[in-house]
Amino acid sequence: MISNMIIIKSPDTGAFFISKDTGDSMSAPQLKLYKYNSCPFCMRVMQTIESLNIKVEYHDIMQNPEDFKFHTEKTGRRTVPCLYIDGEPMFESSDITDWLQENIANLEKTN
Repeated sequence: MISNMIIIKSPDTGAFFISKDTGDSMSAPQLKLYKYNSCPFCMRVMQTIESLNIKVEYHDIMQNPEDFKFHTEKTGRRTVPCLYIDGEPMFESSDITDWLQENIANLEKTN
């Protein structure tokens, strides 16, 4: 059912689909941000997340070796920020912030 799909265009992998067909309503995708605190691009994404009150699980690749290992093995890259949307990585802070703003209605809020 196309009306119940989120379409994401990744600069690395091209377009892909995350199906969320749950009948008449769409479930919020699980969001995980891989980042490190002194990265200005990560800070930009985190500010957007905070301003939109979006529920995101944070993973600091500089503080947690397991997060670093997972991220590099999954993507072959050390690049952050990387937002995993239902397990699929999205890079580039501007792409991430644009996607968050465009999909805000379907995202789980913190409050």
